[in-house]
Amino acid sequence: MIKKYKSILFAAFTSFSCVATANVTVKWNEVDYTFDSTVRLTDVLSKLELGTNIYWPSAALFIPNDVTLERARQSSLSNLHLLTINLPSDTHEQKRVFTNLTNELQQWHLAKRVSVQIDYDLARISKAHNPQFDDGYYVLSLQERRESLEITGAVNNTVKAKHLPHTDVSEYLNSANISSLANKDIVIIIQADGRIIEAPTAYWNRQHQEVMPGSIIYVPFKESLFTPQYAELNQQIVALAKNRLSK
Repeated sequence: MIKKYKSILFAAFTSFSCVATANVTVKWNEVDYTFDSTVRLTDVLSKLELGTNIYWPSAALFIPNDVTLERARQSSLSNLHLLTINLPSDTHEQKRVFTNLTNELQQWHLAKRVSVQIDYDLARISKAHNPQFDDGYYVLSLQERRESLEITGAVNNTVKAKHLPHTDVSEYLNSANISSLANKDIVIIIQADGRIIEAPTAYWNRQHQEVMPGSIIYVPFKESLFTPQYAELNQQIVALAKNRLSK
């Protein structure tokens, strides 16, 4: 059973004195940890009672309440709404796809993902992996290894599939109800460590590509001269998925 994720909230405020100093507060399991200066990752994690089952490849640092991300979400929702209302009345499958994706996007918890690797062991031996927390407000997400991954996008229903070690991404598509709107030649993987990988999945262009546990497989909409809006929609949703703070 996957336990709920744990998040560490970092709140940093600059004082209004002549000399700028940082006051960093770390919230962990309803307990506040306060630092009176800028701190590094090891300073924070050393104060916490971390479990031994953390899956460090998926550990991530986020900055919440990002206005740009919320605008991108609203733009995606607007595009999906326009696509839905312009559908002929007898296109039930397409409407179901757009409605499902709309509901998914509305529920996502978004925060800007910081491009830094979070790994306690690496941070203790390498300054490059021991970032400093400056003034700001951060969320550090630490989770146990998940046993599933998510498939969304141009599918009739978003599904969770069991993670299979050493398995090509194309094998997961058998458990997804892919719609007629999908580009069936590729998928886009938003790996749990934040990497975005475009993976060919057709029999003629397939290359072995594995998926990390806890990742998202996005099935893109098929772009064409008649549906240019799908290109923007695909880009927007992939960007949002990278900046999704998982529960």
